[in-house]
Amino acid sequence: MWKDFFDFTYTERIAVRVLLVLILASLGLKYYLNHQPAIPPDDYSRANQLLLAFQDSLEQVKNEFNLIKENANYKSKYPPFREINPQDESTDSSFKASNDSYPYQKKSSWKKDDTPTDFSSYEKVEIQPVSLNQCADSDLIQLPCIGPVLAKRIIAFRDRLGGYYSPAQMLEVYGLPADCFPSIAPWVHATDQEVRKLSLNFASREELASHPYLGKLFADKIIRYRKEKGFITPLAKLQQDSILPDSVYLKIQYYLSLE
Repeated sequence: MWKDFFDFTYTERIAVRVLLVLILASLGLKYYLNHQPAIPPDDYSRANQLLLAFQDSLEQVKNEFNLIKENANYKSKYPPFREINPQDESTDSSFKASNDSYPYQKKSSWKKDDTPTDFSSYEKVEIQPVSLNQCADSDLIQLPCIGPVLAKRIIAFRDRLGGYYSPAQMLEVYGLPADCFPSIAPWVHATDQEVRKLSLNFASREELASHPYLGKLFADKIIRYRKEKGFITPLAKLQQDSILPDSVYLKIQYYLSLE
């Protein structure tokens, strides 16, 4: 039937209107330009202004069309809020079934009085200082920004390192936001006296390579140097003879001993 050609959806009707507006705007601009005085060859400022104005109008129409389309999609996806009347709920048996189709409802039974205003009975949680080398993951969870997953990572990294010599090493734990550390730092402490030491001259290649700050590359360099020079002493030889770069030596020195 011929009526089928005019059966448009809401969005399609909006699109047709926008298309008609664009066509009329183009015709109007063409008519306006045809009745303007000729532009001198050496002066195109007027033409540029008209072109920019037309582009701005097209962009504005496009934005308005997108906004209308988004609103139409939102309304089709999310039905409007429905005010619930307690009398309807008690008298109409089909009330509950009809409301099941509304994913969001505003209930008139909600009252401001339900919100507690007296917080004196609530227990104030106090943060306890935490020793990074002695704590469990349950101790870390009380700190700001730290949840169960991040707490387990901090403990696992501590075990691989052999302990923390400084709270700042927490920044090396994957997933800990740097901007959270200032709020954590006052509640944690660690010293280099608590870390587990590796014997620089007697540790095996596997033991050296297992440390996060060394790995296989620097473990091989230490083993090779020991074979060529014998015992390494003092510890600063690692830095002086360029066995380790400064960035690595400044961190690993706390975990090495000459014994």
